[in-house]
Amino acid sequence: MAKNPVGLWLDKQYIAWQARAGESKTWGEFAAYLGVARGTLDNWSRGSRRPEGANVTVLAEKLGPEIYDLLGLDRPDARKLIVNQVFEALSEEGKTKAVEELRKLAAREQKGRGNEPLKSGTG
Repeated sequence: MAKNPVGLWLDKQYIAWQARAGESKTWGEFAAYLGVARGTLDNWSRGSRRPEGANVTVLAEKLGPEIYDLLGLDRPDARKLIVNQVFEALSEEGKTKAVEELRKLAAREQKGRGNEPLKSGTG
């Protein structure tokens, strides 16, 4: 039986990851790098399960955005991914300040377009 497209892609990414590391690594180490259990990675590779939710984002960030195509998902705006990466690198205080500044920017842009301002939410 032919391997599923996600499994083939994961195999290719595993080899590339080892090459970047400059040494042989185990499949279990690859799973740890991806932040998933080895069994989860095995299931994705065999096609018995598909990556979902936050795991898709992690795979895209660490291995490449092709995972979205393989799963038939729309690729997110690359700028949003960058904002998320920067946000996660901030301290709690920095995150609070960043949210405040983004809200101010959005309010200015909404006002400039004559739209209603954004409603305040959590976060």
